[in-house]
Amino acid sequence: MSLLLAFALASSIGSEPPGRAPEKDVVVQCAMGRSFRFTQTRDAALIDYEGRRIILARRELPVGTYFRSKDGALIIDGKFVAFVPRGDETWRDCRLMP
Repeated sequence: MSLLLAFALASSIGSEPPGRAPEKDVVVQCAMGRSFRFTQTRDAALIDYEGRRIILARRELPVGTYFRSKDGALIIDGKFVAFVPRGDETWRDCRLMP
């Protein structure tokens, strides 16, 4: 993980303007009983899955919300989620849980 990206995430979490606090943990349920949690800030997403933690930087995308780094990608479009951690393309049919 890039030290600069980790610093940027820590800075954004600690310095959100009033009313702009990081969102709460969100649970995503996928096919085959797989799931993961993530916390989204203005600049990044912190993802916990299968005993691992990765940080993905927010990127521009015309549809939905997009996060990416060398460790993977996350796209959120309404309740539908696409998650592809590096080296594992088997996450399917993912949805945000209420």
